[in-house]
Amino acid sequence: DLSFYHGTDNNVPTATETAGLLEMCGEGLSRREPSFTRNRFICNAPTTSAALTSDNKFYYVYDSVKTYTQPEANAYCVSQYSTQLATVTSSDLDNIYAAKDEADANCPWVWVGLIDNGSEGWKWEDGQSYAGDLSFYHGVDNSLPTATETAGLLEMCGEGLSRREPSFTRNRFICNAPTTSAALTSDNKFYYVYDSVKTYTQPEANAYCVSQYSTQLATVTSSDLDNIYAAKDEADANCPWVWVGLIDNGSEGWKWEDG
Repeated sequence: DLSFYHGTDNNVPTATETAGLLEMCGEGLSRREPSFTRNRFICNAPTTSAALTSDNKFYYVYDSVKTYTQPEANAYCVSQYSTQLATVTSSDLDNIYAAKDEADANCPWVWVGLIDNGSEGWKWEDGQSYAGDLSFYHGVDNSLPTATETAGLLEMCGEGLSRREPSFTRNRFICNAPTTSAALTSDNKFYYVYDSVKTYTQPEANAYCVSQYSTQLATVTSSDLDNIYAAKDEADANCPWVWVGLIDNGSEGWKWEDG
């Protein structure tokens, strides 16, 4: 009884283009992902900056509560710096990692300016051609990472919307509260998990619920939505899409993680 936002409940949202993510743990890996997924990002610094050197030609954009789709990220670079998402070569990686380390102790995947609209192949947002010197993590550079299952996301702005997305994408999430909790009522049967610097794939999120609460990702009906929004509002002023426990492994159709 949840209303799916992207087409029917059997459709993954359609990406009109895909874009490049760069891994920030020092491995020099990149991967392709649908541009509607949300991540942190790196902008080119303005070439007119008086302080511009080879060591500071990128801005790592870190927001403790918000992540961005690739189009949103590029629009931010344009509006804030009059540039685009970062144009990166392998020789830039050490400087990019250093910029990230000043703001963020974690190892996120971040948007850079590599896009593919399906007809032209890879190109950079600033118009430069792609030299092919970044190592792709998921197969060849023309392959999307393979999702062995998809999972359900719930929109947290009060619209009661849900959608299907590949389970490898990263989001915040909601766990069922333990049924053995002495304080359990209809108003507090969910835990909204908020981490200011980390988001989780669906399998990682469910594993967190299991390890921390001995439960699974939330089993939700429309009557639970007001309580879920209230739990989110206590921790997070933004309106993220969050994992709930709805999964589809491709053979059984939708089911909840708790069975």
